[in-house]
Amino acid sequence: MNLGKVVLVGGTGMVGREILEVMKKHDLKPSKLIITGLRTIGTNSITPYGELPVVALDENTLIDAQFVFFAAGASVSRELIPKLRGRDFRIIDLSSAFRYKTDVPLIIPSINGDAIGQADLISCPNCTTSIALMALAPIHKNCGITRVNLVSYQAASGAGKDALDDLENQIEAWSLNGFPIVDDCHTGNVPLPLAGNLIPRIDVLDPIWCGFTKEEMKTQWESQKILFGLNNKEKVFVNSTCVRVPIRRCHSMVLTIELEHTSNSLEIENILNNAFGVTVIDDAQNWSLPIPLKMEGKEEIGVGRIRFSPDKNGKELILWICGDQLLRGAALTAVEIVEFILDKKISY
Repeated sequence: MNLGKVVLVGGTGMVGREILEVMKKHDLKPSKLIITGLRTIGTNSITPYGELPVVALDENTLIDAQFVFFAAGASVSRELIPKLRGRDFRIIDLSSAFRYKTDVPLIIPSINGDAIGQADLISCPNCTTSIALMALAPIHKNCGITRVNLVSYQAASGAGKDALDDLENQIEAWSLNGFPIVDDCHTGNVPLPLAGNLIPRIDVLDPIWCGFTKEEMKTQWESQKILFGLNNKEKVFVNSTCVRVPIRRCHSMVLTIELEHTSNSLEIENILNNAFGVTVIDDAQNWSLPIPLKMEGKEEIGVGRIRFSPDKNGKELILWICGDQLLRGAALTAVEIVEFILDKKISY
């Protein structure tokens, strides 16, 4: 598919590189591709489209652009995007900077792509939300959802390249020393080791959130905006506990879902088998399950362990899901937004 000029802000970071990989895999052919950065200006970047120079983002960079991706973090987005709005290009922001603004659509194209309209700025949701809603959306469409309890097991990649590098270094030290590092160790900006460990806190806390972290609140805010509707009088609560785990780049979750209408495992399996972006892998008896090593690099999320609480009369569904944090959780959504705008419709 041919498209116009594309500018990628943060194109040398993990998410930026993943966007380029997805664009190439989806056969998107920009007339011109510009990679911008901060710390890497003046270097060359090896991309699926060849070796490209990394340049500064300025007015010349933006001339005749059709799409501008922002994959450089919330602080960069907050600083630069307000200066760029109202022009002839579409901005697709992967950060949290504008997700909760009422005038900025928060989009997963297969779920609420029609909400894009003529918006010049479109936000992508948090990676945990993106993965969870791929399973929740078709279930909500067919059975109605009244509440979700979510426990996430989130990969190191979700905390950035430094955290992923720290995890790999910790694993190497463990293999050399015969025991994991316990003290005087950090993973990214968290003052705790991750190798051989679980960290049951992701992001900041605020007293107004009643003990929940910002990462956990994001699943509530974003699910309501994307799937359940801001004008829904009956708020659908998504209560989350988010845990950092020593996995490279796949997030896994347990979803306990209260349904409006009675269902059963066969119906849910059929719904998910027919859903966009979902693969059912549910033969636990033979150890066929959606696990991080199997789902890394896959565009679909995997769903397994489909079952119902026996005391809830077919109205409490429990699932295990797993998806690639960098791919399905971030880059793929951004590229699908471009495809949706260009009339390549996708839906569940």
